[in-house]
Amino acid sequence: MASPTAPPEGAGIERRAFPRYHLVRPLKGFVEHGEERYPGSVLDVSVSGFLLYVPGGDGGRFLHGAGTDFGEVVFGDKTFGGFGNIAGVRRLAGGTGVGFKWDAGVYQEARPAIDELIADLAQRRQAGSVRRDEGVVRVFGHLSVALSVDLHSALAAGANRLCLADTLSLDSSGLNLLLDLQKAGIGIGEVHPDIVEPLKRFRLVDDA
Repeated sequence: MASPTAPPEGAGIERRAFPRYHLVRPLKGFVEHGEERYPGSVLDVSVSGFLLYVPGGDGGRFLHGAGTDFGEVVFGDKTFGGFGNIAGVRRLAGGTGVGFKWDAGVYQEARPAIDELIADLAQRRQAGSVRRDEGVVRVFGHLSVALSVDLHSALAAGANRLCLADTLSLDSSGLNLLLDLQKAGIGIGEVHPDIVEPLKRFRLVDDA
């Protein structure tokens, strides 16, 4: 899979022993730590673990030893996860990024579900298109850097606003495109509900 352009914090693809596939359209996930269960959004996943975005609160609560922790990721109608430990904590806009590492036996057992998730991400990266409708550029399917030429061509032809009502998903490279277009003064109109959360997180759309 080709690497995307340089991502903002919390997005992109890294090269490491277990490649980490970052999700700008997040999945639901949970971490159980110190007898508390914390729900959040999974920003990335690999065969060894995941990064959970927990909104608000104090990240220091995850730094205290609590014995064995438990982590889960929900993908469609599947839930996979198991015991492991919190491998790191970092501050993110409006919340905390909790890195969770599964025990070796857990990620081996969950490997088929994780491979299916990664294949789904790779397929979405190829599935997107652009159409210019008077002064509006409409993006259909998946928004990624693969649409860069089409987007800029449509904007150069006189469009000055984006409609993402039919944009079902986007990755870090697509998010970078939106950030660059925002700096150039291109506004975003309607947005599909599935991608509202990441756009709010990076202040591309208002919370209202």
